[in-house]
Amino acid sequence: PILEVLYLFEYGGEIDRLAAEGVKSILVVPLSFVSEHIETSYEIDILFAERARRRGITGYHRPAMLGVHPLFIKALARLAERRAATVPSPAILA
Repeated sequence: PILEVLYLFEYGGEIDRLAAEGVKSILVVPLSFVSEHIETSYEIDILFAERARRRGITGYHRPAMLGVHPLFIKALARLAERRAATVPSPAILA
C-alpha cells in the first residue's frame, strides 16, 4: 500500500497500523527532505526502523535523499529559471 503521512510524528502510528495488518516490508520516503540530516538519520533511520522491527516488520527501507545529485540540481535550476522568467524585475531604488 502507498500511504501519505503528512507529519513525521504520524509515522509511528502508521508503522503500528501496518504491522497490525500483517505488513512485513515498508519503504519510507520522507518527501519533505531532500538531503540527509539528523532528522532523517536519527528519527526515521533509527527510531522508526527499530519500532518497525519490534512490531514484526522485517523489511524497513528508506532510499537515499537526492542531496546534491547533478540531475536534481539541474532540475531545481530549470524550475528557478522558469519562475524567474515570469516574475517582473524589481525596481531599483536609488
